[in-house]
Amino acid sequence: MTGERLKEFIIGRGLSLAACARLLNMSPQHLNQALSAADVKSGLIEKLGVALGLSVSTIYGEQALPAGEDAIQDVPGELLACHREIELLRQLIETLKTEKAEYWEMIKELSKKLNN
Repeated sequence: MTGERLKEFIIGRGLSLAACARLLNMSPQHLNQALSAADVKSGLIEKLGVALGLSVSTIYGEQALPAGEDAIQDVPGELLACHREIELLRQLIETLKTEKAEYWEMIKELSKKLNN
């Protein structure tokens, strides 16, 4: 399978390449490099199948679906729910980091006022 065809398959499943790279536990750059090959290694296709809950034959034989939520309807519900929950947790972590920095600034200001 060509990298371009696999890329179309991934996007057709409603996944961004960045999200797919996270599912495969690899960097987006590494995935992009792997998808630039004329013949993608079967190990990557197998890993993708496990991550998406699909057989390798499904990946080889299925036509790409249109992008969007409906395109990933046959991905196991638990996997999709986990992916969404992970994204929400990442957003929450970023929010908490921002709030933490703001609280430290307030603590510094209050400490300065108490020491003066």
